Amino acid sequence: MPISDDWPSFLTVVGLVVTFTLAGARLRARYLSPTALVASFVVYALLLFAPANPSRLWSDGEKTLTSLTASIEDWWRHPAETSRRVNVPRAGEREALPPQVIAMVNILARQGLEEYDLSPGMRANDWVLLQTVASAWPRRQKDGFLAVFVAEGESVSPDCVVLDREEGVRLVRCR
Repeated sequence: MPISDDWPSFLTVVGLVVTFTLAGARLRARYLSPTALVASFVVYALLLFAPANPSRLWSDGEKTLTSLTASIEDWWRHPAETSRRVNVPRAGEREALPPQVIAMVNILARQGLEEYDLSPGMRANDWVLLQTVASAWPRRQKDGFLAVFVAEGESVSPDCVVLDREEGVRLVRCR
């Protein structure tokens, strides 16, 4: 078969078949029946392609499939590099998290804090709130805590002292 423009697509299909065959062989030993295994794959596929907004079903599913295809092709072409990137602490943070969240996690580590709070302005952004809580774990976000993260342009009470600052985020301690 001559190599053509369809060659990466062919490699993707082969990669998917090999991946699912190997995963299926490992999973078959753990499931009691083939029906349970197939049902699990169907539920996984449905969850994978389920969009947050059902009106965007086609575009979200297409983006997910494109992303998965690119990841599998990357793994297929450079398995050692892909494995190295996945197996290091905090891998993918820069690509996946907003800069504010990375800054807050860095500040928490520097300050050695186990609890923190976010200003109302920061809490208003659900994505930043969710990613901060998930990335800072096991440190806990606690309402009313004295150490509060505030966005750089956000106003602060005069009795607050800035403890640390990074990438558009300040950590202040208020009385």
